[in-house]
Amino acid sequence: MANGCGREVPPVSKAQGARRYRVEHRVRSNLRSHGAEPFHFEVGDAHVEFRLLHAGNVGEGFIASVLLTRPSLPEAERDAHDLVTQVLNLISLEFKMPTLVEAAIRSQLEESGEIRHCAIYSTERRPRPLFLMEPQANEIQRLLKIDLPQEVVDALYWLRWSYLAERVPEAFLFAWMALERLVGDEDRQAACRQCGKPVACTEHGPHTYRGASHAKVRELLARYQVGNPTALLDVRHPFVHGSLRFSFEKRVTMSDAVPRLWRAVEGELEDRLEAKAALDIPGGGRTRSSLELVNCEYRTSYPAEPFPPDCPTYEDVQDYKERIRHGQKHPKIVNLLAWPPNW
Repeated sequence: MANGCGREVPPVSKAQGARRYRVEHRVRSNLRSHGAEPFHFEVGDAHVEFRLLHAGNVGEGFIASVLLTRPSLPEAERDAHDLVTQVLNLISLEFKMPTLVEAAIRSQLEESGEIRHCAIYSTERRPRPLFLMEPQANEIQRLLKIDLPQEVVDALYWLRWSYLAERVPEAFLFAWMALERLVGDEDRQAACRQCGKPVACTEHGPHTYRGASHAKVRELLARYQVGNPTALLDVRHPFVHGSLRFSFEKRVTMSDAVPRLWRAVEGELEDRLEAKAALDIPGGGRTRSSLELVNCEYRTSYPAEPFPPDCPTYEDVQDYKERIRHGQKHPKIVNLLAWPPNW
């Protein structure tokens, strides 16, 4: 990894059939720069650019841009996310501070000429208000008078933390902790990884340890129609033990699993608590994010630039929609095309 603050980024060679993309993300961080020039990092065959806020600017976060060559846009966006995280991992260690890829902003295809294409993303957080009323208050008071088993108390605690988690890895971990608290620990016989036979010491006998039974975990998940529990265990084991090679694809897998884990934990808790008149709240009261995807065709004022600096923003898209409603043309955007992009 080399820092080339302010230097010109060298060209990236193209494999046959591949295209060159520029993918931008918004990063949550309080990192700043004393100068106006961006910082460049080489990560494998790609170039990562950090456009940091100046020391005097108000705000939090910055734009991370990745220049890379891939066969398709989905592959470019997936790999760009993972490449930015590689740089952020080292930034976090160097400065002892948190950093996070917060959202995709925009992706461009290297082209020539006046008409270009880009994908634009907008994410809006939408908290969902819920109202506490007398029936729910009475039910909570009823449960407070019950001497709850410790495993139920623990599961309630970790389920609440899972709801609170803003990102997939934490939500998955806390939801799984709640699930395993409901399954409970038991003495388990250690087995050889090679042959599967019990491990035993000639002096002290069989080796045992405390843990949740995988068979009981599968049974609980199956009881609440959570399909393919083995696949979830295959993610759980390396994740909990620190051997999971984290990637965008693993994040998608966990993201898909979290609502199903919630369903199992919620159902089991309501059953054990003999919950009465449970509210029907599809999706619960968690904060949601509204994501808008735009495939944009636009006219650039820089036809010689591979990635024009006047690429449209989400604000331009909103302005385009408003002008179209009034029968007007937009000065930059030509058309909004079907999703997903075929470039």
